[in-house]
This record gives sequence, structure tokens and C-alpha cells, in this order.
Amino acid sequence: PQSWSVLTEYSVSPRLKPKAKLTKEVNYILLPSDNERVGPGTTCEVAGWGRTSRTQKETNVRVLMEVDLKVQSNKVCEKYFKSSYVHQSMLCVGDGNRKKSTWEGDSGGPLVCNGKAHGIVSHGPTCCIFPKVFTRVLYFGPWIHKELRKFALQDLPDSPSSD
Repeated sequence: PQSWSVLTEYSVSPRLKPKAKLTKEVNYILLPSDNERVGPGTTCEVAGWGRTSRTQKETNVRVLMEVDLKVQSNKVCEKYFKSSYVHQSMLCVGDGNRKKSTWEGDSGGPLVCNGKAHGIVSHGPTCCIFPKVFTRVLYFGPWIHKELRKFALQDLPDSPSSD
């Protein structure tokens, strides 16, 4: 794969009106480099606003929740999802004890491993909480880098500084 890195003058910043205010809960995050793959057994954090129980009717929870989940082997997701699981662009994640998970309303949330965004909540079986599929950020690195270049000449206020 092509080597890439995110430079401090680039920023992944949503174009929101009004702009998102940076807080403890809303902030910039680092992206992994090519040599920073996460393997089975790696514990990662996932944050989301999704449902927390079967009886909860709404998915727009007012409290941001966080859970620790482990990266699973590709074979685990290949067993459940067959040919629709593409290990190059997906990560298999979950709690082998089936006690915690992401759920409806968590899609798009970050999978943070070793302080970097390695995945994005995607999908999983509706009947159970294990395993879940995350988009593998590293696979889309070249595309992300290309998109960030488009903004390199624009003024990006509130960009992280290189402390």
C-alpha cells in the first residue's frame, strides 16, 4: 500500500454551520500510519449516542457512551458475514463474552486504538451483539490524504498545532 501521513497543516474538520465547538467530547483525532495495523486482541474504545437496551425506543441518547471492545480475527467475521466481510477494508470487533457492543445509532462513531482512529462503526447482526464490523480507516488512507490536500490551501481555523 501507498505510504501516507497526516500533516499538522491538514485537518479533518466537518464544515458545519454553526461550527462544531471543540470540547473534551468533540475534538480532533490522529489517524494511523501504514505500519500501525491493529491485530486480534487489541483493546480499543468506541463512543456513540446509540441505543443501550432493547427496550429503549429512541436512538438519540443524550449521553455519549463509551465501551472497550477487542479487535477479533478476520475468521470470526467471515464465519458470520461470509463473503460480504472484506478484511482489507473492514475490521472485526466485539466482546467475546457477548456482554457489550455497539448498537443502533452508533454508526459513524470512532474505534480508537492506541490513541488513533483505526475504525468507524459500520454494521453487525441485528439478532446479537457479537461480532460487529467496522470500516478500516487505514484502507482508506490514500483517499483521506487526497481529500485533505484539497483543504491544504484553505484557512482552517482551530486546526491542531504542532506542540
